[in-house]
Amino acid sequence: SRRETPRHDALDFGWPAGGSGAELISGGGVPKLRIAPATPAHLPVILDLTRATFESHRARNPRAFSKRLLQKIEKTHRRGIEHSRNGASTFTASGEDGMLGYITVKPYAGLMLIYDISVLPRARQSGIGRALVDHAVSHARDRSCEMIFAAVWDANSESHGLFVKAGFTPGRPTLGRFTRFFPKLRNTSYVLNLKA
Repeated sequence: SRRETPRHDALDFGWPAGGSGAELISGGGVPKLRIAPATPAHLPVILDLTRATFESHRARNPRAFSKRLLQKIEKTHRRGIEHSRNGASTFTASGEDGMLGYITVKPYAGLMLIYDISVLPRARQSGIGRALVDHAVSHARDRSCEMIFAAVWDANSESHGLFVKAGFTPGRPTLGRFTRFFPKLRNTSYVLNLKA
């Protein structure tokens, strides 16, 4: 039987009070959004979205998307959100009816890696992914990063389009240790130079 994408239509995590890193975005076809740091209350939705996306990718390439890789991604989310460890920062995009998506970034010696991004299926194609990427770029600039990048699986056409529209260019920064995250996949790295 096919696993359905989880629905979290009725969840409402509330919006953090001002001054907590929250950013309100609206206009240009983007619904009214609040982008703010993730809290432990967001973790179940983030993990459900991660699993659904992972299973979709796994169905197309089971060898590359192992259960061990999923466990590693889940562990990164848990450690970053519940314990503020590993340097990762996760931001959620919430609308009037709850959380709609998230993005996780990790700093590495003057670079910022977009580690994971996901938007609820019902909220896709509405500008939420772009708003999250733009927020990640601002976050990287605030931390004086020289570059922000994402490694995108070549079969993930939606993400390729998202990063190109956000001004990223296909390229390969000095990834070194980053290629170990997806050693069995053909990836394209999308790069945005912040020191231009």
